[in-house]
Amino acid sequence: MRPFQLHMMTSWCLAAMGCILMLLPSWPGHTTGRFWNRRGLTTSRNSNITPLRTVHVGTNPAIVAVDARDRRVFVVNEGALVADTTGETLLPVAPGSVMMLDEATGRVLRTVPVGQNPVAVAVDMSTRRVFVLNAGRIDTSAGVTASGSSVTILDAMTGAVVRTVGVGHIPVTLSAMGAYPMARQALAIDSVTRQVFVVVPTGLIVLDGATGNIRGRVALDSAPSLVSVDSQARRVYVGNAYDDALASDGGTTGDASSGSLAVLDLATDRALANVALTQNHVAAMAVDRRLGRVLLVGLAGNSAACSVVEMFDARTGKRLQALSLVPGGTYRNGECAAGIDSATSRAFVLYTAGSYDLGRGTYMSVSTLDTRGNRLVGAVELLQSNETRGTFLNRSVVVDERDNRVLAAAAQGENGSVKGSLVRVLDARTGRVLYPLRVSTGPQDAAVDENARRLFITNGHANTLDVFDASRL
Repeated sequence: MRPFQLHMMTSWCLAAMGCILMLLPSWPGHTTGRFWNRRGLTTSRNSNITPLRTVHVGTNPAIVAVDARDRRVFVVNEGALVADTTGETLLPVAPGSVMMLDEATGRVLRTVPVGQNPVAVAVDMSTRRVFVLNAGRIDTSAGVTASGSSVTILDAMTGAVVRTVGVGHIPVTLSAMGAYPMARQALAIDSVTRQVFVVVPTGLIVLDGATGNIRGRVALDSAPSLVSVDSQARRVYVGNAYDDALASDGGTTGDASSGSLAVLDLATDRALANVALTQNHVAAMAVDRRLGRVLLVGLAGNSAACSVVEMFDARTGKRLQALSLVPGGTYRNGECAAGIDSATSRAFVLYTAGSYDLGRGTYMSVSTLDTRGNRLVGAVELLQSNETRGTFLNRSVVVDERDNRVLAAAAQGENGSVKGSLVRVLDARTGRVLYPLRVSTGPQDAAVDENARRLFITNGHANTLDVFDASRL
């Protein structure tokens, strides 16, 4: 499983310049970052910035979260991976673990076991609780099914396990090296109402953030996969892979293969809107809480790649715009990630595109969108691959709105083979590549403490946590 929490990420450049940080695989012959917009193509300059320290953590550290209040870092380790019955997917077979580290020194303070296949983590600083979503046992013998899913609740101050709550099973979609990053968005917290939302096949399970008790269930006529909360707008957003209810009207608002966006009232959990999408599979969601926008990224038509972005009004669910990310072609991989910088009204989508039919292979790109104007600003092509190098996996994007920074993570490989890795820094306002950061092999996730000016990056292949001094970037 390869989750990523960057909800989520910094100026690492000058305060007057927003920056985007891209965590991407690197190998000889990779392409230089190239950006297109109305002014044409530009290229990046080169530089290398090394970590302040590198901490050895557990096996396959897939997720990281920061508690800025108590200055703690929580690294979620998946444990050893083995091939499933098909031999094409690597999955954890033993319970995972969480390591609590001192943010200032990097010292490991405590290690505790959690459930099998941990896929998401979130910190609620108001209740001083850490929530870890465990997918449980995954069976790929007949499709993809999960069983024994649970939420492990930790005390953020001591790292001790408070309790574990069973949630039945959560939706899981697999790639060659575990779960799609969208599993990271199957868990959301509202610190104001102290509610925790967990995606299950029938809708949402709502937990009490203080006690962990199940407060209720929200039934949805859909196949939910992603959830996000906007405390300011008092809304909960659920991205659904498809919606049978919208398809039952004769096809006027959707069809059985179209996805949907459900908008719920945060206070009552009552459904306010359910809007059909042009996408047939939702892969990423981001919310502009300042402007009041919801962005969904997904697949459209017969494409196997993220190729469509749709923007909605955060309060009403009204569709504002649908944009195409890439031209038509045969695509290899449907993984993508998205993040929004509300301060600059910019959204960033990290995705794979390309066409083997054209003999070019695939390439990793990030598109920049204007959420205020509901338009595509431009895109930068970061790395190019081909059949022999495998596929790009485990993408994540997180935004630090204080310094207008965005971090996006990706790794490349097949059947456990991982290439080298690097972090790309881009200007958030122009989308241009500024310089790379040097990290360990196989970046999986990242988190930032804006107050302490620290950046943390987990590396699944190297089993390390890289710590950067953000004030130097």
